Amino acid sequence: MKTVFSILILAFIALLPISCSDDFLKKDNQDIYETEDPIILSSQSGENEITMTIPEAGNGEFHISVYPKWLVLETMNGTFENGFATLKYTINQPVSQSQGDYLTGTLVVSVGDLGLIKTALIYGNIGSNTNQPSGNITDIEGRVVDVAYNKVVDKMVIATQNPNRLLVTQTTSGASTVINLDKSPQCMEISQDGKTIVVVYSIAQLTVFNLENNMPLRDYPLDCVPFDVILGQNGWCYISPSEILDFNLRSLNLVTGELNSGKNPPLSHWLYGKSELTKIKGKPLLASKGLLLVDISKVIPNDTIDYWADSAEKIWPLNDGSRYFTPDGQCYFLPDYIGSLNIQFGIKTYGRLTLSQLKINSIDQCEAKNSFFVAERNVAEMYYNMNGDNIIEQFSATNLNSIKIFYPSMTAVKTDGTIVPTHNEVHYVFTNNSGTKLFAIRAYTTNLEVKHWSVETFDLN
Repeated sequence: MKTVFSILILAFIALLPISCSDDFLKKDNQDIYETEDPIILSSQSGENEITMTIPEAGNGEFHISVYPKWLVLETMNGTFENGFATLKYTINQPVSQSQGDYLTGTLVVSVGDLGLIKTALIYGNIGSNTNQPSGNITDIEGRVVDVAYNKVVDKMVIATQNPNRLLVTQTTSGASTVINLDKSPQCMEISQDGKTIVVVYSIAQLTVFNLENNMPLRDYPLDCVPFDVILGQNGWCYISPSEILDFNLRSLNLVTGELNSGKNPPLSHWLYGKSELTKIKGKPLLASKGLLLVDISKVIPNDTIDYWADSAEKIWPLNDGSRYFTPDGQCYFLPDYIGSLNIQFGIKTYGRLTLSQLKINSIDQCEAKNSFFVAERNVAEMYYNMNGDNIIEQFSATNLNSIKIFYPSMTAVKTDGTIVPTHNEVHYVFTNNSGTKLFAIRAYTTNLEVKHWSVETFDLN
């Protein structure tokens, strides 16, 4: 990606007041023109070039008067051709700088009889800015509330509010379509064959969509505002309520529309509102807020729930259901369902991911790479991690050792008139079935506490 440095003298604030540190620029009584915005130099750029476009320069000569020590220029002098000139450069990156940091400096170009052109420079892992969007980043309109990925068909669905819709992407071809919704989505799940998706809303309703033609198949009324939904077997799905004092797990037959409120039979342990649900084929249904194992082998949940004392608010089970991870990187054996009324203690530990940061936001198991891809953060709670530097770390599924670190790119954001590189926090991470692509669904927050969402794609080849 080439950097284009366009200058139209009349559009600039010319002859700006010069600070004491700029006095040396005035020694030849040259006019000084200062650009409004900095030049963004990205480490993702394939071609390290700055193209200067200064119509008033004509075919005049130029000389680099000031540059930062980290910028290594191929030449300090040159000639414009009809107002165009190119600066080729390399970066002398300080050893102490991490990929999550950025460099700043000043470039001053002396242009013939025209004067001095002064501009700020910013260099770093910057994926996009208002003038130069990156090809591996796709902006998302609205607020992301859930993301689902099906590796059978390599299809990703992003649910957003304001606007209310589903963004459906076939990640192999990159083709995307939109399903517009007349209600605000809350969460969703794609069927195992990738042909349908169930969506619940911020009201007591559920809809099934056909992902082959993006058309709704059926609406179902519920008796609660749902928090999470999971597909089971034999055409049933299960719904946790959003009310914190609603302790009942709902069961819905997607064929007949029959809804079981979970009150009959009453469950032996409260589900608690806002519980996240997880289902693995052939295994009990899992719920957070402790570790709850719900037997759904006979479709309607068994009234006896195994409750294992565990403080994890979220869990990520392996594809085969043998183990699961918690946000601190611990890996535990998933206990068998035993149908006990007693609280269970002492879940056996398998191992631990030695995280480079404090907590986990999201995990994806990539069988093609025999790896786990883990989005990490440096604060205990996601809510407080506004624009914090975070990473995606690849771990071996065999020994849980770290293999590689991926750094989400920053976004050049203009705040209060100043462009600043801003970190994006990764909320969801997925790989495709072949293990060739990594997708990070991320966001940065402005000073108005508005999240700006995008998808960044990493090449794993």
